[in-house]
Amino acid sequence: MNASKEYFNQLGIVESVGDGIVNVKGLQNAVNGEMVEIYISSTNIVKALILNLGNKWVSVVSLASDAAIKPGLFVALTNELMSIPVGDSLLGRVVSPLGEPLDDIGLISCVDRNNVETRAPSIIVRASVNVPLETGIKVVDSLVPIGHGQRELIIGDSKTGKTAIALDAILNQKNKDTICIYVAIGQKKIFRCSYL
Repeated sequence: MNASKEYFNQLGIVESVGDGIVNVKGLQNAVNGEMVEIYISSTNIVKALILNLGNKWVSVVSLASDAAIKPGLFVALTNELMSIPVGDSLLGRVVSPLGEPLDDIGLISCVDRNNVETRAPSIIVRASVNVPLETGIKVVDSLVPIGHGQRELIIGDSKTGKTAIALDAILNQKNKDTICIYVAIGQKKIFRCSYL
C-alpha cells in the first residue's frame, strides 16, 4: 500500500494551460527546478520545468509547444533537476533549451551534463577583466569599453536595434580567440543563426 501511495505522489493532472505555463494539481513531492513529463500520448511526451510551487498545485513551463497540452493529462515527476549537455560539440550548433539539435545537421555527441541552476563562483575566484572585447561599433567601443568576462545589458524599446548590436559584436569576433553564444529567448522557431 505504501508503494502505491508513493507512486501516486509522483503523478499530477494538468489543470490549466496558457502561454506555455501549465498549472498541475497534485505532485506532492515536487521540487523547484525539477523536470516533469506531460503525457499527451504513449509516443508524445512533453518535458517541462517546475518554476512555482503552491499548496495544491505547481506551475511548470513547457519546453516544447504547448498546443497539444490539455486539462486532464497526466504529469509525472522525473526526480531530476534540469540539466543540459555541455562540451565543444555544441559550438556552432542551434539547440533547444534541452540541448537537442534544431539545425538538421545531426545528433550532438555530448557525454557531460551540467545542472542549469548552479551556484555562481564568488567574486574572489573569478578572473579579472583585463582583455578588451571590441564590438566593431566605434561609438560603443569608445564610450563603453567592454572586456572579456564582463557583463553588459542592452536595454531599449522594441525595434531600436538591440539585436543588431549584439549580432554585430558577435560577427566582429570572427577569426579571434573568442567563443560567442547567442541565446534567442522567446524567438520564433523560424529564427536561424548564420555560422561564422
